[in-house]
Amino acid sequence: MLRANRLFEAIHGLVLLDNEAAKFNGPQDNLPTPYHPTTQTEVAVTYASSRWVSYVELGWEASEGTAVSRILTGRVLDLEEQTYFSIKSCFGNLLEICDDTSAKAFEALRAEKTEAATKANRDPGAANCAAEMARSSHAPTFFLYLTQAVLAIHDTAFTFSAVRFCALARNRINPAIIPYRDLAPFMKPGPLKDELLAAEK
Repeated sequence: MLRANRLFEAIHGLVLLDNEAAKFNGPQDNLPTPYHPTTQTEVAVTYASSRWVSYVELGWEASEGTAVSRILTGRVLDLEEQTYFSIKSCFGNLLEICDDTSAKAFEALRAEKTEAATKANRDPGAANCAAEMARSSHAPTFFLYLTQAVLAIHDTAFTFSAVRFCALARNRINPAIIPYRDLAPFMKPGPLKDELLAAEK
């Protein structure tokens, strides 16, 4: 826990530095921009073991007028290496989806799980999000995080009116969830894959 807390503190420190840097327009005038409050809708640890901890952070930062900047983050802390990373489809620490064939297969798997969850859903709010996803003309964009039994794939491509309840909150439709046994063909060999597959048994 001590190592995990140190990494959390380091990440929080980087966020504070980014926020301070964003308060200035540029090196020529150094004039502070107006303060924009940040609202967190959820911060949760979603996976924890002796080596890895995964967490999700959702929220938004108010901008000019009615505009908002979304905060959609999923990270994994490696307590042994004292590093952290985001899960990427390619050139990352977990997945190896680096060509069109594997990308299409992964997208088909995600769509299959989303469709199954939509059919089984009894939550009206989540149903509205499913309808919004079906109507959307935007290409899906995601961030990913670990849970104890599944990989969570959180869709962020929602229109402004649906962002708060569909992108900035988790429900039975979003994220899509893929059991690690189904994800195995897309995972890189290594200790993280071994741990996730063993944890699901």
